[in-house]
Amino acid sequence: MLVHHIRFRPTYQKKLNIGKWGDWESFNLYRLFWEEFKTLGFESPVEVFTDKGKADLLSYFAWTKLSLMSRQEARAARVQHLKKRPHLRGELSRLALTLKESGLYSTNTAVSQIKKSLPSLLKEAFPVQEDK
Repeated sequence: MLVHHIRFRPTYQKKLNIGKWGDWESFNLYRLFWEEFKTLGFESPVEVFTDKGKADLLSYFAWTKLSLMSRQEARAARVQHLKKRPHLRGELSRLALTLKESGLYSTNTAVSQIKKSLPSLLKEAFPVQEDK
């Protein structure tokens, strides 16, 4: 989410992160604003906003199933997804597509990138049991 060249990344807890100012080279006016805000005691861009302002910003974010999960929760959900589809273990492209279609990866994530993460997820979903 970009607000006047302050980039915020909402967290899965539906809060804003501290924010990051954009490229100073092209936005000198923003640097002046930030320097002024720092003299007023603000440490990060998010502190400039009131609680209502933060809530307003968050209302514009498109919340998805994935954005409401921590990294650990997303990984666990992906592993569970794979466990329910053992018949697709050898079909990485189809598995990657089912993960993406189920909302467990961003719509912007390429299937080829998801396929790269599958070996470790499959290993976790279907651990090899050693003979004793």
